Amino acid sequence: IESPGLTVAAGALRVVSGEADVQAASLSFRGIVGRLDFTFLSLKARELVRQAVNFLGRSRSHRQEAEEAMRLSAPDVSLEAADALRARAGTVDLKAEGAARLDGSIVRLG
Repeated sequence: IESPGLTVAAGALRVVSGEADVQAASLSFRGIVGRLDFTFLSLKARELVRQAVNFLGRSRSHRQEAEEAMRLSAPDVSLEAADALRARAGTVDLKAEGAARLDGSIVRLG
């Protein structure tokens, strides 16, 4: 099929081929859910690798900033854990404007 512009619209499209080669100056895939299944994948993408390195560098920087100083301010905060909730700090300062309640079958202080 040779055409200056080709449009295929379908509710479902399946292509089966022994070999397929796609060449394009620009290629876009858009969708809600994507899935790729490969036994072997070879990928050459200089820009993808550069972006991944930049992302990892920024992630490390943001994680370090969060580890150095983290502040949470909200009208209400609820922490729920199915099994265990652990917090460690050099200093813990808890302040309640009203009643403070600690409920547990065993409570250890000190």
